[in-house]
Amino acid sequence: MGILDFELDKVPELGVATDGEHRIAITGAEGKLDKNQKPGLQVRFRVVDQENVKPLSTWLSFPADSDSKDEVNSKLRRIKTFRDAFKLTFKNAQQLAAMLDKDPKALNGSEAFAILNTQESDDYGEQNNIKRFVIPKA
Repeated sequence: MGILDFELDKVPELGVATDGEHRIAITGAEGKLDKNQKPGLQVRFRVVDQENVKPLSTWLSFPADSDSKDEVNSKLRRIKTFRDAFKLTFKNAQQLAAMLDKDPKALNGSEAFAILNTQESDDYGEQNNIKRFVIPKA
């Protein structure tokens, strides 16, 4: 088959991954402010173990001065779980932010397992959501 001989009507549509555990890979990460002007990291992923799946993303909130101690610890636990699942080496959110400032693609290609579920969105239709990252056993 030549490079221009593809039958466009046979190209599969993007869908969602089945609910459950999947291997995912980071395709991008960007530091941003959320709608309340609090800092965080928007991380984008692709599902590695299933074809023709829509890209997905998650938000990792960084602690803010206005957060309660419980909110700070909750945010830090989520960042720690993300770090441990992807076997990354940063020790705190500041190191993660500095790593991405130096190289915005530093996390790209890192893989981990995550538990995915499916949710319906008015704006985007059916989408996968990351319920939690899976930390590998030692």
